Amino acid sequence: MSSIPVPPPAPPYAEVSGDMSLRYEDICQDGRLVVEAMPAALGTVFWRQAMQPSGLGQALHRDGVIPILTRLVTVAGEGPLSINQRLEGTARYGLATLRDTDGEVARIVLDVWIEIEGKVGRTHGPPPEADGERVVAGRVFAEHTFTRIFATPGERKVKRLPSPLPEVPEHERSWKRPGALLSLPDGAQPLDEAFVLDDGPVVFGHDHTDSNQHVNSLVYPRFFREATLRRLAAHGQDAARLTVAQETSFRKPCFAGAAMRVAVRAFRLPNQVGACCCLLADGEGVDGAPRAHAFGHVVLA
Repeated sequence: MSSIPVPPPAPPYAEVSGDMSLRYEDICQDGRLVVEAMPAALGTVFWRQAMQPSGLGQALHRDGVIPILTRLVTVAGEGPLSINQRLEGTARYGLATLRDTDGEVARIVLDVWIEIEGKVGRTHGPPPEADGERVVAGRVFAEHTFTRIFATPGERKVKRLPSPLPEVPEHERSWKRPGALLSLPDGAQPLDEAFVLDDGPVVFGHDHTDSNQHVNSLVYPRFFREATLRRLAAHGQDAARLTVAQETSFRKPCFAGAAMRVAVRAFRLPNQVGACCCLLADGEGVDGAPRAHAFGHVVLA
């Protein structure tokens, strides 16, 4: 399963390239790049190569506008890879306008697609077949919605961008609601007839937060993956699998001190398994799923 939309041809979308270093834990035991490592390319490839040199980030900051991650898709690629290399990423990015049913501007987004490449290799042992050949190690899609995050609630939505950005981007696309991830992926057969609350609450501390004063967006996918593994194990499924695709949508932030629960609905795909997930306030039943803070699909193979 891959929910990465196809980027429109440039223009209006631009490209930048950069490299990214690897931590030892970024490569799993069979040599593939884990999905948790892929979003790092957003910082090293996109933000440092595109936004910082252009001065656009500073222009947004002066106006109090911040692009907040609202949808993230990561898809595993090929391997094996050695930890003793730097990966290379190519990012395509651009602005888009999303309109409501009346044709009015509903939100303005920054879309980023990144393809991460590396060379076939092995950290330990003899060189693998095709040693040194370039492969796509992973793909990322990130949707960022412009908002004035520190403004009062009625003034946070951004429908016009500050100069030198275009006030309303010409490119338009449709919006995928976060709650769409409550539905099973196409072709999936349910292992659970309904959502089930994962055992135990998720408690957020300051370790989970960032400078935006709430829980960092990349924390949620990790909890969804772990809850998915527990639910699949409860169904007797082999847990010795790798996450090959994950999509997370963010509706409402969480803050340090909050206790939450992950609700899970496991499913089966041809040669794959996975789960739909959502993050609820602790004490809220699964009937509160449409009001969840975050939603996700996790697929393992």
